[in-house]
Amino acid sequence: MTKEEDTIFVTCGPGLEELLAAELQRLGCLFLKEGFRGVYVDEASLEDCCRINYCSRIATRVLWPLVRFKCNNRDALYKAALDIPWEKIVNKRATIAIDSNVTNNNQFNNSHFAGLVVKDALCDRLRDLRGERPSVNIEEPDVQINLHVSGYHGTIYLDTSGIPLHKRGYRLDGGMAPLQENLAAAILQLIGYDGSGVLCDPLCGSGTFLAEAALMATGTAPGFLRTKWGFMNHPHFKQEEWLKLKNTIDRLRRPLAKNSILGVDCNSSVIQICKKNLRAAGFHNDIQVEHTDFTETSFKGPIKWIVANPPYDRRLSSGPQAGQLYSLLSQFIALRKPENYGVLIPSESKEKWSGSQSIKLSNGGFPIQLLTRK
Repeated sequence: MTKEEDTIFVTCGPGLEELLAAELQRLGCLFLKEGFRGVYVDEASLEDCCRINYCSRIATRVLWPLVRFKCNNRDALYKAALDIPWEKIVNKRATIAIDSNVTNNNQFNNSHFAGLVVKDALCDRLRDLRGERPSVNIEEPDVQINLHVSGYHGTIYLDTSGIPLHKRGYRLDGGMAPLQENLAAAILQLIGYDGSGVLCDPLCGSGTFLAEAALMATGTAPGFLRTKWGFMNHPHFKQEEWLKLKNTIDRLRRPLAKNSILGVDCNSSVIQICKKNLRAAGFHNDIQVEHTDFTETSFKGPIKWIVANPPYDRRLSSGPQAGQLYSLLSQFIALRKPENYGVLIPSESKEKWSGSQSIKLSNGGFPIQLLTRK
């Protein structure tokens, strides 16, 4: 079994590694090294792992190493997986899933085969000890295992997040092509949002930017609504220690200033989805949501932050409708003079705004770019 402290790997979306590293430093992680789509945290304790899962707004998963080994062939992989005390991790009747990624190793034709080897070793060990093999549940497993092989170096991880961290628990309905919650939080950080002044989303859709801004402004942990994480399967996990940590973090929450967050959308069905999600997040009484075109909003006060995720499918990405929408957004921003703004556009868009910069991002594997002030 792994030591009580080890090097964990915290994953994130492409291009967000530097932002995640800065966030992890704020969470008390001192020994960091940026990797590909994630950050390594050395000398991490289980408490660090729990804190990151609960408090990180940008991370997708937190992976805890169970064993590191030389992966020279199938037998070496099988033995490494077989020697892990799975009986301490996988409870009776718990379901499992294996995610595998193998690169630069000619002993394996594909990553899927390597994952099957780990599954067989895990199931064989538990069958010998308990007389039965656990069931596989790819969609929502009780225990998620990750295999990573690069060259001939392998690591088998316990996914201490379980359900990906972007699933906060408030989005009852995402509408069409929803923005992932942790990407929305990252964009808010990229434009400098700090909870001060008024934030406006003129195309608020299902309300993801609104909810994430409210979580940030109130100091509410992004995991506040969740009840289940993969770290609860860790052999050293203690419920009382976890609740003590959670309660310490939750005591730092503060009220949301009235009308400090404004959402606008001209689609009535989308507005209803937005309100339903904000109610689930607990902010429906504190966020102003307006059913109108953003050019006709009744809010006349100063706006410090503007953030928007316009439709950017193929139907709108290059036609005159898209160009007109971007032009109206640009005019709205120029009129309101916010301290900063962030507008998502397709990766292939040639849209250029005076004084803006473009940051490459990805939403669920779909490449996009963020226009924001230089």
